[in-house]
Amino acid sequence: MKTRGLFFYCALFLLTSVNHGIAYAQTDDETTLTVRSDIAGAEVFINGALAGKTPLVVSPAKIGLWKIAVAMNGYYTEERTVRVEKGKETEVLIALRRITGMLKIENLPPKAVVSIQGIPPRSGGEETLIQLPEGPHTVLIRAFGYADVQTDVKITREKETLLKAEMQPAAFEATGFKASKKSFNPGNPGNLGIAAFSFSVSAPGSAALTLESPGGERFELARWDEFGGWDQEAVWDGLNPRTGSLEEGVWTAILSASDGSESRTQIEVDSAVSYPASGFSAGMSAAGPVASGTALPAESKTMQFELSAPAGRIQPGATAALGWRVGSPWTLETGAQAVLNPGEPGEGPSVRAAFSVKGGRPVLKDLRGAFYLRHMMGFGGSDDDGTDGGHAGEIFLRNGLAAGCAADWSKGLFALTADLSGTKGDARGNPMESPFTLSFGAAAAVRIKLFSAAFWLRGETGNLENGASAFTGDGTASFGLTNRLLLPGTNLAINGTIGRMIGATRIDSISASFGFLF
Repeated sequence: MKTRGLFFYCALFLLTSVNHGIAYAQTDDETTLTVRSDIAGAEVFINGALAGKTPLVVSPAKIGLWKIAVAMNGYYTEERTVRVEKGKETEVLIALRRITGMLKIENLPPKAVVSIQGIPPRSGGEETLIQLPEGPHTVLIRAFGYADVQTDVKITREKETLLKAEMQPAAFEATGFKASKKSFNPGNPGNLGIAAFSFSVSAPGSAALTLESPGGERFELARWDEFGGWDQEAVWDGLNPRTGSLEEGVWTAILSASDGSESRTQIEVDSAVSYPASGFSAGMSAAGPVASGTALPAESKTMQFELSAPAGRIQPGATAALGWRVGSPWTLETGAQAVLNPGEPGEGPSVRAAFSVKGGRPVLKDLRGAFYLRHMMGFGGSDDDGTDGGHAGEIFLRNGLAAGCAADWSKGLFALTADLSGTKGDARGNPMESPFTLSFGAAAAVRIKLFSAAFWLRGETGNLENGASAFTGDGTASFGLTNRLLLPGTNLAINGTIGRMIGATRIDSISASFGFLF
């Protein structure tokens, strides 16, 4: 009897060992099994036992047959049988299939849009069929002329769920009437010289948009006899609709809708709203290294991404700037820039950071002036004191704290710029107990519609505290060409600069950037 019981337990042990892979006890340090899934974090079961989550690496792995199952909530469990051979790397990639059901929506109005989180909006006819993952979902149905419907549904595995849309006609309403800008100059190029009025309606109806001039005259800018969608827009070039002439001052836009409502907004036509003719340098609007006498207009902003190559070294960077109104006619421009310098072999990378603030205002009809502060700093590099060629100073500008003034004179297609500044700072940008230098810059620009080009030159003295004179010692001179192109119908600007610096050594630089002006 005891022998029979012992035989039974031995047979049961052998059977269990085979089912769980224990029979393949031979291992090798170079034998590995890797289990991956297209969705990371899925549970992996090996011979029925939880072994971990994907991606899973078993090393050393037992030699023989493995029964692998990959499971994840909301997905069908996938199984594979894999043979692991001695001294080999075995990899298993398993694609999981989502557990889904179908949602059928009936009684949809024409051009209805069905929105469900996790899937692209769907437009359908009277009915639509959508495949969805198993579980609860929130469905939003919108159709022009109808009130929105939002409801919750539960999708069952491999079954069809029916939803009947009960949508009610919406009352006509015009809302959200606004202007794209508070002020603008029709003389600016491209999208910078136009404004748009926008609003939304809930159902078919009609409306008219009227402009009232600073003198009280009224002109109809646009009329809608029947709306076919929610969002509406009318573009204005800033000129008098009757005479086509420029009339500066505050205009009033009036939207009169068929429900009897009236909405108003104001916009200022101002020829003093002017954008610099070129791009940005060290976080400031400038023609190359020559600061512009024009500050960014109020409520404007820009973001610029660039690649520069001083002395053949590729450096990526980014610039952001904002314009503010601090009291008519003064505007304030604030900017920041960061540029990565990978450094020469063995030097290590460094970063240039620049921060600036500029206050500007019209002086005369064609003349604008500005005062500015700029602080450029360098971090990293191989030399702790930052005095080697790997420091983060911009090729045409010295690190440190700079204060200066600039002026722009423009007439028609042409503009002239003059810039005078003093800088105090060492190679890292520390202004304390550091050399003091003076610089003078000038630029001549031409603007033809969306394109502008500026030739610039700049001279910088050596350390005046040591009695150095201009262009001797560490004094420099630089010159170059900067251009900018606004792409038609967009706010996208493409900029390019080439330049040469002459001093103790000669360095050439080229840069390209793109950015947005708003």
